[in-house]
Amino acid sequence: MTIMYALLYISLYFEVFLLISFISHNKNKSNQEPQASVHKDCLPEVTIAVPCYNEEKSLAATLTSLLALDYPENKLHILVVNDGSIDETSNIAHKFASEYKQITALDKENGGKASAMNMALSNSNSELIGCLDADSFVDPSALMLIAHQFINDSEVSAVTPAIMIDNPKNILQMMQRAEYMAGIFMRRVFSMIDSIIVTPGPFSIFRRADIIEVSECADNVWLHAHGTEDFEMGLRLQSNYKRIANEPLAKVMTISPDTLYSLYRQRIRWMYGFLMNTWDYKHMVGNIKYGNIGILVLPTTLVSIFGGVYVFGLLLTNIVSYLLDALVHVYTAGFTLSVPRFDWFYINTSALIFMVLILILVLLIILHYAAQISHTRVRKRDTALYLLLYGLIAPVWLTGAVVRATVGAESKWKVIR
Repeated sequence: MTIMYALLYISLYFEVFLLISFISHNKNKSNQEPQASVHKDCLPEVTIAVPCYNEEKSLAATLTSLLALDYPENKLHILVVNDGSIDETSNIAHKFASEYKQITALDKENGGKASAMNMALSNSNSELIGCLDADSFVDPSALMLIAHQFINDSEVSAVTPAIMIDNPKNILQMMQRAEYMAGIFMRRVFSMIDSIIVTPGPFSIFRRADIIEVSECADNVWLHAHGTEDFEMGLRLQSNYKRIANEPLAKVMTISPDTLYSLYRQRIRWMYGFLMNTWDYKHMVGNIKYGNIGILVLPTTLVSIFGGVYVFGLLLTNIVSYLLDALVHVYTAGFTLSVPRFDWFYINTSALIFMVLILILVLLIILHYAAQISHTRVRKRDTALYLLLYGLIAPVWLTGAVVRATVGAESKWKVIR
């Protein structure tokens, strides 16, 4: 029970810290004048790479959304890199390339997303280069908003967007929609405290010179990194004291897993990649030289992962214990049906219950601010599903990731995202 209290306290402390940081930062920014718009001639050239592996179902919609970006046509280049697909991905890419001069289609043998991104980098010379997963779709204003971040701050090396779930169809996807909304808030606050540790595939944009500068080889900028090159790139930039910003109004919609199995595969890959990349950058953990990342974000994230494993183990232990007690009772006294009694005059005043309720309240406040900063809304049904389901299923993939990291089982590049 002591461990449970400690885990809840750490979670509550972390969430409250993020809330206070957000409110304090917004208060300090409230009196600043709005930034002036930039003439289109002053905008930087941008290359958006779309690495693909068997994406025939969504690639056309992804490219259509890129073509609809509110950005000067002569300054936007789209590179579709077909990474050895065995479906119609290549044909779709070349069809778009033949119809739109902004698009170039490249084919290569299957080598993974990192190799596809490196191929895109070597075939472009734009000041900015970004990635858009072929199962994601961008809002027309997204690139312009992100470009302004680079223009207004020469120290920015990368900018991440606000990622949302596209058209959820079942309760699992609705739960993820609320989860992603909370992620919008987290990413925004991490940006405020210079602590973003991942540059996600859906529309993260990089300053070309900076990512080459922090790489050992200009031809191998993106690394396989245990199947999560976006984690490794974020940690590499931060370990070299490069700034990663966030633009919460740059909206990107992504297709989410629609089954428990596909969600498990996606999340175990993410968590495994985080654990292995954190091990590769273990010199940052607890290191005050890296500011909030070293002393707060990485340690707290690691504690939350192993805390999830602990909760999962505790839950299984309690279930097994309950079943064994029930079997002993049936064997000795026979089967009896007992109806639980409810006392209207009894209130459970356990500190554990109150801490959980406070955590839920803080989460609701976080979702409110996430909707506020992204100019969208949080649906009550999504929130309810998130509160009911996430805590039950997340420990499963956290445990799986820890087991996989322990035995050293490598992840494949293309798993449902």
